[in-house]
Order: sequence, then C-alpha cells, then structure tokens
Amino acid sequence: MPPKPPTPSGRNNALDSASTDMPKTRKRGATESAAAAETPNKSAKRSGRGAQAAKLEESAEIEEEEEEFITPRKSARSGAARKRYKEESDEAIAEEDEIKEDNPPRKKARRTADRQTHQEDSDRTVKPEEETVNGEDLSKPSKGKPKSAASTTKKTSQKSANDGEPSASTTTPADQPLTSTKPKQKQPRKTAQEKEAESMPLAPRTTLASTVLRVGAHVSAAGGVHNSISNAHKIGGNALALFLKSQRKWANPPLQSTVSSQFRRACLTENYDARAHILPHGSYLVNLAVEEKARVDQAYDSFLDDLLRCQRLGIRYYNFHPGNTNGKPRDEAIARLAERINRAHRETAEAAERHNAELGQPKHSPKPNGENNGASENHDDDDTKEIEPQRQELVTTVFENMAASSTTSNTLGGSFPELASIISLVEDKSRVAVCLDTCHAFAAGYDLRTPEAYAATMKEFDQAIGARYLRAVHVNDSKTGLGSHRDLHQNLGVGFLGLKAFWNLVNDERYWVGGVAEAAAKEEDDGDRKKKEGIPLILETPQAYKKNPKTGKDVEDDSVYAREIKLLESLVGMDPEGSEFKGLEAELAEKGREEREKMKIKEDEKAEKAKRGAKGKGEKGGKKKGKALEESSDEEEE
Repeated sequence: MPPKPPTPSGRNNALDSASTDMPKTRKRGATESAAAAETPNKSAKRSGRGAQAAKLEESAEIEEEEEEFITPRKSARSGAARKRYKEESDEAIAEEDEIKEDNPPRKKARRTADRQTHQEDSDRTVKPEEETVNGEDLSKPSKGKPKSAASTTKKTSQKSANDGEPSASTTTPADQPLTSTKPKQKQPRKTAQEKEAESMPLAPRTTLASTVLRVGAHVSAAGGVHNSISNAHKIGGNALALFLKSQRKWANPPLQSTVSSQFRRACLTENYDARAHILPHGSYLVNLAVEEKARVDQAYDSFLDDLLRCQRLGIRYYNFHPGNTNGKPRDEAIARLAERINRAHRETAEAAERHNAELGQPKHSPKPNGENNGASENHDDDDTKEIEPQRQELVTTVFENMAASSTTSNTLGGSFPELASIISLVEDKSRVAVCLDTCHAFAAGYDLRTPEAYAATMKEFDQAIGARYLRAVHVNDSKTGLGSHRDLHQNLGVGFLGLKAFWNLVNDERYWVGGVAEAAAKEEDDGDRKKKEGIPLILETPQAYKKNPKTGKDVEDDSVYAREIKLLESLVGMDPEGSEFKGLEAELAEKGREEREKMKIKEDEKAEKAKRGAKGKGEKGGKKKGKALEESSDEEEE
C-alpha cells in the first residue's frame, strides 16, 4: 500500500507531541463519554452544546491523525471505538437538549413568573399582609438577601440534579398560583349592650332568706378567681366550687394581692360567704399518699400552696381526692397521707399566726351570709383598689369519697370505713371533714334511690365516720349502675340514680341551713356564729355545648347548671307521689333511657366475660392442682 503524502511540518510537530499522550487522551475521552451517558443531569450544568461539540471534533481529529502512525489492525479497532464513542456522544447531546427544554434559562423563568404574578394581581386584589408564597409571609421583611422566583427555580433544579433524579417535573413558584391566607382577625370589642347581655343571669338567684338550701355548681375561674363569683351569680347559685389555679400543671403563678382583694370585694358585693359556701377543688395531679420523694415534694408543695391561697382568700373548706397507693400496702399509704395532712395543718397554722401577728388585730370571726367574709367594710366601688389585709382563719381539709373499690383497686377513700381510718390518724380533728359525692357513693355500692335505701346509707355514714364530719355534697347522677366502681357523672334524673335519689337528698334536714349535721359540727367550733350556714351542695354534672356565633367555637352552656339548681330547690317539700314530681321524674328518665340501656348491655357483657374468665382460671388451676397431686402420689408409691 503506497504511503500517504506527508502533512505540513506544523501539523507533524503537533502530532508528534500528541502521539506521546495518545493513550491518555483516548482514555480521558472515553471516561467523559461514559460520565455524560450515566449522569445526564450533570452535563446540564456545563457550558452547553457548543463546548461539547468542540471537544468531540478535537477528539475526532486526534483519532484521524493517530491512524497515520498505527498498523491497519489497530486502525480497525480505533474505527469501532470511534463509532461507539460517536453514538454515546450523540445520546448525551440528545439528553442534554431534553433537559434544557424542561428547564428554561433564568431570564425566561423570571419573565414567566412576572407574567403569572401580574395576571394574578389583575384577576384579584390581595392585601400585602395576606400574601404568601410557599408558606413564606411576603408582608414581613425577610432576613438577608431577598430571593427571586428564578433563583428558587435554579436551586430546585440543582437539588434535583444532585439527587440523581430527572428535573422534568420540577415545580417552580411561577407554576404555582399566589395563595392567600386569612390573617388572625382581632376580636371586636364587645359593646355595652353585649357586655350587659352576657352579665344577665340565666336564672334568678333565690334569696338566702327564702331557701333552706345552699345550691351551686363548679364554675370557671378563668381570668382570675374573682370571676368565679360573677359566674356563680349568673347561674343563680348560692354556693360554688372552683379551681384556685390550673389543675393540669404543676407550675402556676402566685396569687396576686390585687386578685385576692377583687375576690373578697366580689363576695361582699354578691353576698357570698367564703367561709361557708365556697368549696375549691384540689388538683387531680396531687397524690399525697405517694412514696417516691421527688413526687412527694411536688405533690405536697402544690397542695400546701392551695391551702395558703384559701387562707388568703378567706375560704374555709378545701376539697380534694385522698390519693392512690400506687400498688403499695394500703395501710402504709394511708399513714403517709395522714402524716402529710398533719404537716400541712401545722405549716398553714404557722403561716396564719405570722400573718395575724404582723397585722396586730384582735381575734375575730367573719359574719355569716357574706356580711363580712373577713374583709374590711370600708371599701369603695374601685375594683382595682386593694382591700386592707385581713386576719387569716385556718382552712379545713375535706376528703371526697371515691367510686373505686377499697379492696380491689389502688384508689383510697372508696368506702366509709376507709375514710374513717384516714381521719383517725389526723391530729387536729377540727380541721378535717368529708364531702359526699352521690355518683361516687352509688358507684361504690351505697344505694340512694329509695327513702329506705337512702336512710340506710346515711346511717352507715354516721356510724362509720360521724355526721359532724359531713360538710359538703357533690350532687351528680351516675351513668353506670350500683356498685360499678366507675366515676361517670350524669345529669340529674337522667342516669341510674334517678330523680327520687335527689328528692331524698334535698329533703334531708341535715343539709339545710341550721340542719342537724351542721348543728353537730358547731358543737366543736370555737366560733360564736348565731345563725347556722347550711351545707354547700355543688353540681358537677356534664355540661352541654353551643356554638359561639362570632368565633364558631363550642362553648359551655351554663344554662344546664341554672336549670338543675332550680330543679333541686323546687324538690324541697314537693310530694314525691304527686303528679308534678311524677311528671318530672318520667320526663328525665325518658331522656336518658336509651343511654342507660346501652350502658346496661355493656355492663352485663363485662360481668359475663369476667365470670367466664374467673371460671376458666379456676378450672385451669384445678387441673394443675390435680396433676400435681397425682404426680406426688406416684412419687410416694414409688
């Protein structure tokens, strides 16, 4: 084969220098081609098609020049390699073109975003404070350099490429419509007419002189304990219960002196005797029978803080749950509970003594029926002005009976004898009392539904605990049957207790003003009150809810309490065999009939399941015992 004509000297020199690096050149070109084929998204970040084509042409020229200095066999191999290389390069360029079509340049994205924004603004008007893009508030100044839509597009595309995923479906802010969110609307100020309408009583309050009962309900103290007085007055109550602080957390701000003064002034204004007719409820978190030290300190500090608040507010009675054994022996848990009650009594007495010594006032007791309530009478109409500090009277701790069993559960106070055993360990008996919860008593197995059953239950209470310790009642019906040991309150007359149980209650003179229980209690009091005060009857029945027309939120309907207060007051002296009582009883019973039937079915199924489980366990145990006896007898025979 004749040799080819020589090339120009300049070109030969270039080829001479290139021939020494030929293997490296070929290897580098193949590597770049493979990288371009495997990761097409990375090539999207390079300079473009022009630079890629120039590299390919340069590589082709080097391959052609190489052919002049290699054998025909090697030339054939190079031709196949060139063909494969060209195919791979064409595929890489085609994929690069597809990527560019899916990802327009920055300027195009910016123009698209501007047109989209302009179109949206022309279609609707959006207030600056309502504009958001991808959750970012455009009305608020952003920190650092502001971001444009195009920059967001670029970063999104780069992230997609770095993740190794195609960016064909990448969504940019220009593709999304401008969204608007409603700002938090400020609640309009209530007008004088609206405030007056809210303060209007839902039911007229029965005058203290015209009723023998002191009936009320557990009301809200939101915004300050002083607000509980107006809430009680609104539902027509002559007694009330409240939480002195949040019952769902341990840490609470201290009681401010201004709030204490407002509370005392409200009691004077609305004629509530804080020493007789207000019964705060303790936190559900507190367990004074617990054994662990860290939990003991936490519970005791919260408990003592509540007692000190009572003394500052002029409140005498403080109701709380006895606690839980946490699986420890019951007698040890009761001993721990009583010891901490005694400690709290001592510390509150010391605090009252220090306070009274600083005042230097002579000992006195507040007048009954809200005439004084331990507050100074030289006050004006300024609710924000503090009432002069008053002498502190000692607070009485009131145990509440519980629904749980005293033998099969860890809860303390589920029976009258167990409450009596707790009281027996309290050193100062004048500072301890009991609140009888009708729902809890019924669930614990104490029947109240008929006059005979009610009389037997109260006789058992008197014999086990003593009538003089009964200082308050929680008036609730029960969603479950007698002895269910479940604490589920129900509205009066609707549950398993029925209306007759509450007729028995309110017609028992021990709860009346100047009643038997109160007279027995007064025999041990040091006070010189001439008029008996009555025992507070506190409703804790379920509340209905209604929609707030302005906010759309569900709010409690206090009218339920208002109706039940009037219902209890109307039962005093009503003939239980008369048509009026029979009509009320039938109406309320029918209202809860369906729910009672469903609950009865559930209780029967639960009882049957427990019975089968106990029977199966007994049979299994009997088989094991019999087998063990057989094995032992076989061993003896051997």
